[in-house]
Amino acid sequence: MNSKTAKLLKIFALFILSFCASILGLGLSYHSYITPISSKGEFHKISGDKWLQDGASIKLRNIASRSNQLLISFNPWRPIEPAEIDVSLCGTIVSHLTIKDNSVHTIYLSESCEPRTISFDVRNPYTPSVKDNRKLGAQLNYVKVTSRLGIPIVKLTLIALTTLAIFLLSLLTLYALNSSLWISTLVPVASVLLLNASRNLELTQPFSLWLFLSALLLGVILVKKSNLIEDVKTNPKSFLAFLIFILAVALRFYGLNFGLPANFHPDEVPKFNAIQRMLSHEDLNPRYFLHPTLLLYSTYFSNFIYQSIANSPDWSSTLIFAGRIVSATAGSLSVFLVFLIGRTLFNTHIGLIGSLILSVAPLHVTCSRYVKEDSLLTFFILLSVYLLVKATKEDKKSLLYLSGFAAGAAASTKYSGILTGAILLTAPWLRSYFLSHFPSSKSFTPDKKYLIPTIIACLFVPIGLFACSPYIILDYQTFLSDFASERDHMIRGHMVTIDAWSQFWMFHFYRSILPGMTFISALLATAGIGVLIYRRKISDLFLLSVILLFYLPAEFVKAKPAPQPERYILPCLPFLALAGGVFLYELKKYSSAIYSFTYSFILTIAVVFSLHRSITLAFEIKNDTRDQMHAWMIENIPKGASILVDWKPYNPPFKEGEFNIIYLPREDIISKLRVSEIKKSGADYILLSSLYFSRYFDQPNSDPAFRDVFRKVFKTFQKTKEITPRYGTYGFHNPKLLLFDLKKKKGLTKKAT
Repeated sequence: MNSKTAKLLKIFALFILSFCASILGLGLSYHSYITPISSKGEFHKISGDKWLQDGASIKLRNIASRSNQLLISFNPWRPIEPAEIDVSLCGTIVSHLTIKDNSVHTIYLSESCEPRTISFDVRNPYTPSVKDNRKLGAQLNYVKVTSRLGIPIVKLTLIALTTLAIFLLSLLTLYALNSSLWISTLVPVASVLLLNASRNLELTQPFSLWLFLSALLLGVILVKKSNLIEDVKTNPKSFLAFLIFILAVALRFYGLNFGLPANFHPDEVPKFNAIQRMLSHEDLNPRYFLHPTLLLYSTYFSNFIYQSIANSPDWSSTLIFAGRIVSATAGSLSVFLVFLIGRTLFNTHIGLIGSLILSVAPLHVTCSRYVKEDSLLTFFILLSVYLLVKATKEDKKSLLYLSGFAAGAAASTKYSGILTGAILLTAPWLRSYFLSHFPSSKSFTPDKKYLIPTIIACLFVPIGLFACSPYIILDYQTFLSDFASERDHMIRGHMVTIDAWSQFWMFHFYRSILPGMTFISALLATAGIGVLIYRRKISDLFLLSVILLFYLPAEFVKAKPAPQPERYILPCLPFLALAGGVFLYELKKYSSAIYSFTYSFILTIAVVFSLHRSITLAFEIKNDTRDQMHAWMIENIPKGASILVDWKPYNPPFKEGEFNIIYLPREDIISKLRVSEIKKSGADYILLSSLYFSRYFDQPNSDPAFRDVFRKVFKTFQKTKEITPRYGTYGFHNPKLLLFDLKKKKGLTKKAT
């Protein structure tokens, strides 16, 4: 047997294994055994007391149109004669059941409808009492979806997509590991376990993991096949870097005054209040330490300059805007720092690609518009890294000490910034790397001459921290109290607790990085990580370690608060962008025309997709859905109408005298949203924002009971107006808003448009 035939047989074997793993894993994942207690929306008119009512139904989703069957178990006890029940499948009667004993009844699910609906018509119903006027048939013990294989067979499209994902990862593993079939077969086996852990076909996490590993292995394979020497003499392209910087500035400063003077971002309010306290007490003590104080001082100074230029009589009216200028400036400068880091650590080409990818990344653009710590934190992390790399490359120890101070400034922006200090410990290895003509070096021997300077640089970290946040010491009692509160918050979670293992450590990859960089750019970054792992040069491992340094803690903490948990991953984005640059540079080194075209094509679509997303999000920023809803309500809702509102910052800004606005208490919103409580309120309308209610539908591990509260509101009351953003909600922009008329029951009047 020649080598080509053997390779084809290996590929065929992996495909068959992937197909089998897909069927088995998806079948194990399916919620096949369902009781009235464990029903997750599949049952209708089947109560918790197990009684099946006349007109009851079961809806089964995502199962194949053939091969499946439904096993139904009833309790035969009944006060009157045995229940006579007609069973319909997709509107066609398929069976008649007489419930006399404990036998299990079988319904073959051969009809095609989605969802597969099984309906029950009770021929001889009985009513328990005057108060309980349900028309009851029999008590349902359980239903079970199965097939001859002993597991449900899901629909073909799911099997095909899952097979493709497993097969692709298996194939990439085969090539990355020098055609080792035995190791490659572990991928389908592990995938079965992965799918089994993903209950009820919750496939986002496993698909994210497959996607991540596939892109990573693609980078490994690419660099394995490239034997070219890295070109370290690339001429500086400062003009291109300048154009990229201008693009970054334009995207970040556009629409910076969104929502003002109203407050559309609740986390901006504590910053405003802290600065106002400094003004009222005529000192620099913010009396607020849930976050360090560098952002507050930067905003204070920025507003002082802005007031001098704008000559505005009201200091507080421009404070939020001045803080946003700080974030937008830090975000724009971060793009240029990525270019400098890439050029110094690798070459100019990688620096340009990395800065270009970051400049158009929707997450970085969005976070650069808020008075929040994340943009400024990322800037100081990048500044510290650049000074470190430049110091070790050019043997300038003074820059190394400045790098330590910048790391302290990062910690003074957000407590997680203290992790930046750990990066300084790589200085001796980086210095050794640059001394050994870095293109081919894999030496792991540190330069001993840099051990003492590195220790000194680490001492500058607390100096930078306390210099930028002096009241951490001067008002240490308030600091200790607030810091303990923030620490406990991160440990116990925010409303919904999300631990890393339940998400396979992929929460931020599929919820933050993929949408935050857009799909193509995120895959380029992941493939670049594969390149870094395979090459294992000091520069590669340095970049990889920085990514992990800020990714793993963000995954580990249980607090991932909606509506924007993706901001916690922002420090990773610049380094992921550089990893994407590494991958594309490896691709560009191939001399053939097809690789050159592929390089240009991939880079173009990656930038275009990200730029399009950032521009479309910016397109709606000046006409937020909250402003649209406010304008509609002024025109269509009677003045003085009583309106319940779930939370103030997530809803339109109402002025005094427009309506009787009743904001639900933040600590008890869910309880107040129960239908009985809403009816007691006597209000005319209720206004709900997706920035609040979507977290209970979209966030993992959210309590189903909370979702039911909202579902009952949606089902009970007539929706008067719905405003949905054209390009979707992102960050704290453009929530979906729902206005319900509490005086009209759903279905009794024609829905307003």
